[in-house]
Amino acid sequence: MQILLIHSDHIEYQVKKKTPVAETIDEDMHHGSMDEALTVFIAVEKADETDPEKAVAASIDEI
Repeated sequence: MQILLIHSDHIEYQVKKKTPVAETIDEDMHHGSMDEALTVFIAVEKADETDPEKAVAASIDEI
């Protein structure tokens, strides 16, 4: 598993297009900004498939 943590003073986001694997969100959540944010990117790798609970626990501990 690869984890990238970014702590930023300010971040802005805007939805560009819909994906079939994400939950539906309200229209007012399609763009916004936050101060003092922690952005987390997680890439699950093939080796993580053997024990998904362990991979989730490890990522929770890291965050």
